[in-house]
Amino acid sequence: KRGLVDDLAEAIESYAVSSPSAQVWRECGRFIVGANGSSEAAPGEHDDLVIMLAGLVRMAKQPGALRMKGSGERAARVPTAYAYNEPNTLAR
Repeated sequence: KRGLVDDLAEAIESYAVSSPSAQVWRECGRFIVGANGSSEAAPGEHDDLVIMLAGLVRMAKQPGALRMKGSGERAARVPTAYAYNEPNTLAR
């Protein structure tokens, strides 16, 4: 789980991942690393979408994986599409 979260943090910091979902960003903002080093949702919060997004980032980074893009025909049909691009390729 730690590796997944690390990959997601890197993707967020480098603007490589995006989501139009306010709920995803709400959960990300309430995702904490506890005193013992475990990563989890803050008490009373959820982390399902954080882990889902982390899994998508990990899958997109695999050799030979098709990159998820937030543009083009599919994104126009799917307004809640997630996008992953190589780090540092999106304008800040």
